[in-house]
Amino acid sequence: MESLAAQLHVVAENDPKPMLPPELERIIFEMAVEDLVHNLPPTYCALNLQLTARRVRSWIRPLLYRMLKATTHAPKNVFPNFEKYEALKIEEIGPFIKYFIYDVYRSSQSHLLHTLRHCPNIEDLAIWWDANKMGQIYPAISSLKHVKRLYSGLGGLTIEQIQESPIFQNVTHLDLLGLPPKHLLQELKNLTHFGTNTAFRFDEGHSLLRKVQSVLDLILAIPQLQVAKVLHDSSPDAVAVNIDFKDI
Repeated sequence: MESLAAQLHVVAENDPKPMLPPELERIIFEMAVEDLVHNLPPTYCALNLQLTARRVRSWIRPLLYRMLKATTHAPKNVFPNFEKYEALKIEEIGPFIKYFIYDVYRSSQSHLLHTLRHCPNIEDLAIWWDANKMGQIYPAISSLKHVKRLYSGLGGLTIEQIQESPIFQNVTHLDLLGLPPKHLLQELKNLTHFGTNTAFRFDEGHSLLRKVQSVLDLILAIPQLQVAKVLHDSSPDAVAVNIDFKDI
């Protein structure tokens, strides 16, 4: 009777080899993933491509897991679902993540910090956690060097942290809730696009024109700004004014 090793050798010899050069084969699978993944997170069909072969899995995993989306509003859209698929580990796929969306208001701070620390290559960072407590997660985001787009608040951060942290010195697009102090925005040396939601109300002694002027002063103080967008507050006591500044 043939030994098991001999049988495995025969199987290996008869195993069909790839017909295409590895470089071309990789391009084909990457294009297939891009074609299937019109919108992130990816579909099950796209995820199942990982079962094709080990080499294919290593090629397309960074594409499939480039987004982390955590939200309490639409649990079905959570991706990756670490609770459902326990084999998935943030320590393993964290370096693949480039788009980080976190919309979990009741999540523990330690969980958010742990997740962020394993995602060093984030390019787009959206955190709707607690805009007034961003200073508490500063240790986890301060070293992020690749973030270009930030959607968050700046509450609890100091001028020194803004000046010293790579995440703030490299960011080009910033979307905030409310208007921060003028001197804080001036520290964002590479900021070219700025958006904010704020309210314009008729307060006693303060005309709408003064409100608009204060916003203009804030925006014009940003050195490299190219595009700015300010949306009015939709609350009943706010004046319905929609201001859109472009190519300043």
